[in-house]
Amino acid sequence: RAFRSRGVCLVLADHLPNNLFEGVYKLPSIKVIFRSDKDFLQYISNYPEEQDDLANQKNRRALILDGVNARKFAIHTIDYSYQEQINESGSSGEMYCSNCKELLEMSTKFCHKCGTII
Repeated sequence: RAFRSRGVCLVLADHLPNNLFEGVYKLPSIKVIFRSDKDFLQYISNYPEEQDDLANQKNRRALILDGVNARKFAIHTIDYSYQEQINESGSSGEMYCSNCKELLEMSTKFCHKCGTII
């Protein structure tokens, strides 16, 4: 407990909360909690409703508990999904721009009409 008064910070995380030792969930004043088992959540919150909410959170959502100011914040992270650019091809081997559907030459690197890089 002495290290808190000196401004030292430790960040510990584990996929299995049962592997964390007591100091991790007792000492920090600010906690970020993603969905977890109800067995572990009893150490984080004394309120059964809050434990149920935390246990049933959707993916990419978390609750931030600020123990200093007694505030709670619900957050969600953005789901980044990258899609590969797909060119529409006809049976004759023609390529079309995925943005403006302009017919492209086979050796071209970008669309001359809209500027999309192929």
